[in-house]
Amino acid sequence: MPTVNRQSMTPEQRKEKMRELKQLQRQRDEEDTRTTLHDCMSMCYLTESQEDDQRKPEIVFVRGEIPAYLRGDQTKIVVVIPDELYRRFIRDVYLSACFYILICGSTWLIISILKINLRAKVPVPFYVWFIIAVFQFDMMMCYPKMQHIFPLNWILDFLYVFLLTLGGAYGMDLLSWKLLLIFQGGALVLIALLHLMGIHCPPTQGLCERLMSCLASIFLFASQILFFVLLFYSPPILCLVFFVLLLSSQIILTPYNVQLIHGRLREITFFRTSYSALLICMEFTVCVLSFGAFYLFYVYVETGVWPNWSYTG
Repeated sequence: MPTVNRQSMTPEQRKEKMRELKQLQRQRDEEDTRTTLHDCMSMCYLTESQEDDQRKPEIVFVRGEIPAYLRGDQTKIVVVIPDELYRRFIRDVYLSACFYILICGSTWLIISILKINLRAKVPVPFYVWFIIAVFQFDMMMCYPKMQHIFPLNWILDFLYVFLLTLGGAYGMDLLSWKLLLIFQGGALVLIALLHLMGIHCPPTQGLCERLMSCLASIFLFASQILFFVLLFYSPPILCLVFFVLLLSSQIILTPYNVQLIHGRLREITFFRTSYSALLICMEFTVCVLSFGAFYLFYVYVETGVWPNWSYTG
């Protein structure tokens, strides 16, 4: 088994190593995009290209040492990331996520304190912002090269956070700032527990991984169907079921995402700092909105009053 170099690197060595790894990450992203487009074209025309046998070896990042299943594999270029650099990557991910969460949480608190009713002021329905956010996030996943282009990467990151914040802000005037603060604290506690589970629990592999993925996929698919139903017919009970499914899928997927961030699975998302940080920000948004929906449903059961989510301006 190859040994791992645990000696501390000098700033110059870190800078040079980071530059090399970023270049390799860009090459991998370009190859992933090219492969995806090639596969789509092959499926559309139902033809097999001669380039399939001449594809370049896939670049694979691993943390610390080369796993046994990758040794001797001639179809992959294995890049070992030193633990010191990977710890810096993890630190950057959580610092960025805290910054994004601070933007969302503070904005929602201000709206709650000032009782700003965006439903009466903005003619665009709240769900439009979430649809745009999902579309943008999917676009960033399909074309990861955009995450390396400055300042486009920063613009996309803040645009995504802005969309999440604006979409969630429509209902914050219905909550007192103290209650919203409790929900935000509860969301942070839940996310912290799920991340600790992902860090310290054994990696999900084999049958357990398939079962969890299948269960999360069912919850996500059901919540997507309900989302489109709620666009036209939105009784309170369906809203409750939607957020129960959404939060359940989030709880299932979060430990897996954490293992992905910490390099505990086979594939490492190294230098996907913005992608990983935005995932954590999305977890926070889902938790806070779910807690808020549960509270509003409780108020509905007690008083029979359900908010009007249509534009009233």
